[in-house]
Amino acid sequence: MIEPLVLKPNEAKGGYQVDGDKKLIVPLVRQARELGADVIKADPTENPDDYHEVVQAARCPILVRGGGKKPIETVFAEAAAYLAQGAHGLVYGRNIYQHPNPARIVAAAWLGKRSEDLTDDFRYGLKEWGLLDKVPGAGGYDLTYPLLHKHAVNQHGIFKNADPIALAPFTLRRLSRLGVHIRIITHRLYVGGLHGESVTQTAEWLEKHDVPYRDLCFVEDKLSINADLYIDDSPKNIEAYRAEGRPCIIFDNPTNRHLGDELRARTWDEVYELVAAAHGRTQT
Repeated sequence: MIEPLVLKPNEAKGGYQVDGDKKLIVPLVRQARELGADVIKADPTENPDDYHEVVQAARCPILVRGGGKKPIETVFAEAAAYLAQGAHGLVYGRNIYQHPNPARIVAAAWLGKRSEDLTDDFRYGLKEWGLLDKVPGAGGYDLTYPLLHKHAVNQHGIFKNADPIALAPFTLRRLSRLGVHIRIITHRLYVGGLHGESVTQTAEWLEKHDVPYRDLCFVEDKLSINADLYIDDSPKNIEAYRAEGRPCIIFDNPTNRHLGDELRARTWDEVYELVAAAHGRTQT
């Protein structure tokens, strides 16, 4: 794959800014093909309706770069236009994983919906968003949560690229300073074919955001890992902790609001207060 770039002068736009002039993009794409490219990743044109000229110059599969940060609905509209002009795919980064809710954007694009059409209230499995249960023995494409999960990890690197919840890494550093032994327990290996990628992306994300921990455990049965106090948002896990008499802070989301407000945290500041109190220390 070759990626020919057309950039505006630093003094004009401050560096690494795409120039969408088709008169500059088309010759570079043609040269990339002549140099032997079997796939080309090219800049978007200022007018998406001009992109067929870039496609014609490529004479091979062409992928459109995401370009600068834009409102997500503009991104979706332009993406549809580029595909209608013959582009074979899209390579979008910051407009997805720097969005406040990247999972919502990935799901909207995958389902062919507008992000604002996805409800704020949802349950595990995201049926409210249009995902379906798997039908044993049924043919055709699988519109289930596990397949969306697989797409988000493989195509968008969501475990590595998603931004943390506000104050989460900082709060964990504060708790570590108090002497709290932080053990991270996750069931990210439940979809087959993703184990290596899931483990790698998770470890790189934790390192990138400087999250302190002593143990990183990938298990389905979280009760098999001992802890004095758990933090979880999964109703299934929360109910399992309660059944075993193990204290658990409920981190608030729409799927768990039927479980009451006992030990509920809506922010990481609230998590800090609850954990510090249980630990018997309140210093920062």
